[in-house]
Amino acid sequence: MTRAERAHWRFTWHQRLARNVRPSTASPVTLTLHGLPATFAHGYGFAFLDTA
Repeated sequence: MTRAERAHWRFTWHQRLARNVRPSTASPVTLTLHGLPATFAHGYGFAFLDTA
């Protein structure tokens, strides 16, 4: 297969971005960071969960 033939099947950047877009109906993204000191979390306004 030639380079031109292989390139014909590749996605363009616009196609890749459109395929990877997050739907507006999706739930919010939640990120959990372990090991942050409480003072750091409070200082930057992160939600802080106390563990048992």
